[in-house]
Amino acid sequence: MKAPAGLSGVRGIVARILRRLLQLAEGTPDRPFFEAGIRAEWEDFARRNRAVLHRFPSLKAAVIAAFVGKGSSQEDADVVIFFLGRLAAEDFGEIVLLCANGYGFGATKLLRGMYERVVTARYLRLRPDEAEAFLVWGVVSEGKRAQEVLDTFGDGFSAATVTKLKEKVAEGKAERPRFMVPDCKTCSTTRLNHTWSRLDMVAMARARLTPRPGSGSSRAT
Repeated sequence: MKAPAGLSGVRGIVARILRRLLQLAEGTPDRPFFEAGIRAEWEDFARRNRAVLHRFPSLKAAVIAAFVGKGSSQEDADVVIFFLGRLAAEDFGEIVLLCANGYGFGATKLLRGMYERVVTARYLRLRPDEAEAFLVWGVVSEGKRAQEVLDTFGDGFSAATVTKLKEKVAEGKAERPRFMVPDCKTCSTTRLNHTWSRLDMVAMARARLTPRPGSGSSRAT
């Protein structure tokens, strides 16, 4: 039985669509079936930033020299500075990747975190004695998050999980006293600080080494 002309035309269209989908799924050397990026944006980014991109090999070499095969020190400050710097390097790579694909706002979202990591690493380089506080603040933060999880989902966990979360809460509370700051000078009340240092990010960025009075050593100010 011969198919109606209209139906035959539809079958042809469907066949072409299926062939195209198959080609997209399999891909070709010049056009892969999936691209995580926008080629037109790559070309425009390279054109606008040619001078910077020519210096990328030097930047890559610096990152490799700083972070590949390093990290053998066990001092708190060295460990913290190393990993903060490594994360900052990754932040920079992610920012470049987003900018190269036209996602400038996405890159801006990462910029503040990268800046804060660089400032913190530099400050701890000046004041390595404060690296312990940075690490201990992580215990306090974990305790706060564990309490939030218990308050929100506590009934849905097993007894073992609840016990572990409560241990995190207790560990965090035990370290809180060192991070308490004045809340009301009149009534002498205190509160938990919002971060590990009493300096804000601007003060950390401005910190520098100055000679200690009457000694040959230096301190961060």
